[in-house]
Amino acid sequence: MDRYFMCIAAIGGFLGIAAGTFAAHVIKGQISEELLMSFKVGVQYQMYHSLALFAVAWAYTRWPGRLVAMVGWMMILGTIIFCGSLYAFALTEQAMFGQSAAAGGMILMIAWLMLAMVAFLGRSPANTAVPGTS
Repeated sequence: MDRYFMCIAAIGGFLGIAAGTFAAHVIKGQISEELLMSFKVGVQYQMYHSLALFAVAWAYTRWPGRLVAMVGWMMILGTIIFCGSLYAFALTEQAMFGQSAAAGGMILMIAWLMLAMVAFLGRSPANTAVPGTS
């Protein structure tokens, strides 16, 4: 699972750079500054969560289990919904896309809290290690 998350994180980073380049060289000047800013926020969060997915992959090597895997898949899904919605909103100006970004953001926040829980416990709940031990 860690290799899948690392691979998806690397692809997400690649696509984030591509989206940033697209914003800077193709759509800048073609859309309003407000819409461009929404697009750029999508790029930033895509990059943040691509890096975060590397952390999830590392966490999976240390505390393998369903909870860590769920965190990774939630980060992927949340990033797609949040960033994808911002990209679609910026390019189409359809308000429904801007509104659906909130769902992706909520998924990302829950994933971060779950990752904190795994780190605090020092294990995935499926593991039998005593909390606080390595």
